[in-house]
This record gives sequence, structure tokens and C-alpha cells, in this order.
Amino acid sequence: MLRNIFIAAAVVSMVGANAYIAQAAENQDFTIHNNTGFKIMKLYVEPESNTKDWGDEMLKGETIDNGDTYSVKFSGYGDECKFAVSITDPAGKDYEVRDIDLCKINDLKFTKSGAGVKWEAN
Repeated sequence: MLRNIFIAAAVVSMVGANAYIAQAAENQDFTIHNNTGFKIMKLYVEPESNTKDWGDEMLKGETIDNGDTYSVKFSGYGDECKFAVSITDPAGKDYEVRDIDLCKINDLKFTKSGAGVKWEAN
């Protein structure tokens, strides 16, 4: 009897953990803190495995001033976790940052680093 209770508790625990992981994987929304020193004119987000086609521009005419934050909300990527982000400065130069696990990180700070841009969890 005690063995059956233990097995039932283990199954319930595993189901709950799997539901949490699935929920985290479906919520890739994140916040950008722009500390690049320039205004972000365009923003693209794509799975790390598909950066040949950046898809839809996420700001839709808005911009992110230096020092501002912006909430990025998107869907349709199921359990995908690893993403890349491309941003464009006012001169039209594109910067790509990669290897962002949006299932675990939802608050990103972008800063200028030499000729590029880097990200870190905020």
C-alpha cells in the first residue's frame, strides 16, 4: 500500500513538472532594456535554428530609445527555447545576438560591445 502511494505521488510530481516545463516553453515573451547607446529602430526574433529568415519586424513602427525598456510579446513557437534577436540602429546597421534561452530568461539587457552588441540577463 505504501509503495502504491509513493508511486502515485511520483507520477503526480512528474506530471506537474512536465506541465510547468511545457508552460515555460510556450511563454517566450521577454523585456529588453536598451543600454546600447542608440535608438533601436527595428527588432526581429527568430528561433536560433531559423535566422536565415528573420520573419516579421516586432516593433511595427515603434522604436526603443536608449535607456528605455520594451516588452516583446510573441507566440507560435511551441516548445522552442533558443532564440536569436536582431536589432537595427538609426544608421541601418544590424546587430545580432544569439543563444538566448527564452524559456529560462525573460529580462534582457542589451549593451554596445566594441563593434557589436551583447546581451545579458537583467
